[in-house]
Amino acid sequence: MNTVLLLESQGRVGTNIGVALPSFEPDHAKQGRILSAFFYGYICTQMLGAHWAFMHGPKRVLLLGVCVWTLFDLLTIPTASTPTLLWLVRAGMGLGEGILFPSLHVVAASWYPVSERSRLMSFVSSGVDLGTILSMSVAPLLLSSFGWPSIFFTFGGLSVLWLLAFVWRGSSNPETDKFISLAEKAAILSQRD
Repeated sequence: MNTVLLLESQGRVGTNIGVALPSFEPDHAKQGRILSAFFYGYICTQMLGAHWAFMHGPKRVLLLGVCVWTLFDLLTIPTASTPTLLWLVRAGMGLGEGILFPSLHVVAASWYPVSERSRLMSFVSSGVDLGTILSMSVAPLLLSSFGWPSIFFTFGGLSVLWLLAFVWRGSSNPETDKFISLAEKAAILSQRD
């Protein structure tokens, strides 16, 4: 559960571009186009995320999504002065994040009994909101203390830490989890639909 909440809270780094963008792009029309680019990428991978998670396992797809969005998050820094490149970077972040929610539904189906899935997904949705609140609270402090690139280094670094933890500890399902007890595995499998 903590992994899912962390994943969603880390995903909110996409909202921090709104805090940093006025620092390097004064034109409001360009700001609007750059901010919207994320959603062009995001919508392209929504349907693919669940399909890929069923085919390749949600762990791989979640790792891919977080790797893609983290790479593009960090690429914000060198591309910030070129609006076209920044638009592409933002769309790339959307591509990476777009596969995450559908993959999380596959995680829910693999790990949780039907009776608990709606509660899980409400926690995930709450994690999105909490992550947005936390990141939007921290981003202005980073901006004023260390400059706008620090926002992307900080949240990109947190994403890399999450990736390392999830590579080590994450699992697509109880059957492949090396850390789960036999009793817990049996309980999950007996209640799973």
